Amino acid sequence: MAIPKQISEITEQDLVALVAASVREGKTIEYKERIALETDDQKRKFVASIASFANASGGDLIWGVKAENGVPKEIVALKDFDPDRDIRTLRDIIRAHIDPPLFGVEPKEISVRGGMVLVIRVPRAWDGAHMVTYNDDNRFYTRDANGRVLMNVPEIRSSFSAMDSLTARMHRQRFERLSAIRSNELPVTVQDGAKLVLHLFPLLSFDPGFRCDPTVLLQGKDFGPMRVMRGWAPTYDVDGVYVFETSDDGGSPGYSAISRTGCVEVVQCFGRERWIANPDFESQLITFFPTASGWLRTLKIDPPVVAMLSLLDVKDHRLVSGMLRPLYSRPIRQRDLIMHDVFMQTLEVPAAEVLRPFCDSLWQACGLQRSLNFDSSGKWNPHRWD
Repeated sequence: MAIPKQISEITEQDLVALVAASVREGKTIEYKERIALETDDQKRKFVASIASFANASGGDLIWGVKAENGVPKEIVALKDFDPDRDIRTLRDIIRAHIDPPLFGVEPKEISVRGGMVLVIRVPRAWDGAHMVTYNDDNRFYTRDANGRVLMNVPEIRSSFSAMDSLTARMHRQRFERLSAIRSNELPVTVQDGAKLVLHLFPLLSFDPGFRCDPTVLLQGKDFGPMRVMRGWAPTYDVDGVYVFETSDDGGSPGYSAISRTGCVEVVQCFGRERWIANPDFESQLITFFPTASGWLRTLKIDPPVVAMLSLLDVKDHRLVSGMLRPLYSRPIRQRDLIMHDVFMQTLEVPAAEVLRPFCDSLWQACGLQRSLNFDSSGKWNPHRWD
């Protein structure tokens, strides 16, 4: 980004610095003196700018900066700016005229001398190119060093091919990790038997130039295993940092890990019993999920994020109630349950919404229609077993 900060941390001083350094408009930044959306052409150009940032590497559109030939000259507070009204209007225009829908666009009003400036941060799109559909424009835009430009056919084709390649790389990494877990080729020795494996893969992790410092998480108190019955300790690996539950018998019941590319891996052993207690199993997962996704927020790793859940070595396991009574279901027939991905455009998605497809898949593997711990509207409502 042109302003190398989280958007929530941007202040007037950062805008002053842009002017002082004469940071020219280009691939990651664009200036506008005022919010001008009175005509169709102004609206179309606004949508094209947003889409162009998304189709390139993301960037900041700043309203309230006067520029000459692309060079910022002074900060000019917006006249008659109403944050609630104007930001809602901008969101509506973006939502209605970019296809497929673009998520993660963040507006931020900045207090400056004389009023406010508006910064709109647009994330890089990872799901193929986004098209402008205002008044049947139906074109694709991107950015280069000179600003907004139309995408040519090879660029459009390459954008969608890159998404296919990214998906393949993500799935390959998932199965490589599952293979390492199954064979215990880990810096932590885990117990034998069935295991839950949760992966959170930020798409940014697959950018060759991206790295983070996962050791930062050790400074907090929430980076730990999913369930801790005794104590836990950290250890290190060439790929990143692990925190594992300690055990007297030499095999850890579970661990959490995060790599230097920002990929999260959580493993929790089931024990030697061939049953999965519900709603306890789903409740624990839903309770823990915001903690795991919060690690990405702490490391300032932007979404989108792909969530993946796998259950290893669960053949012949049954669902049981909290009182350990078998539910009206058959044993799981598959050795492993490798569940479908859930694509998260934002880290603010409620945990129950993200995890419901996984929970439904578990119940369906046992011959039931869906998880009974969600009501008909999809709201988390743990079933009471009499």
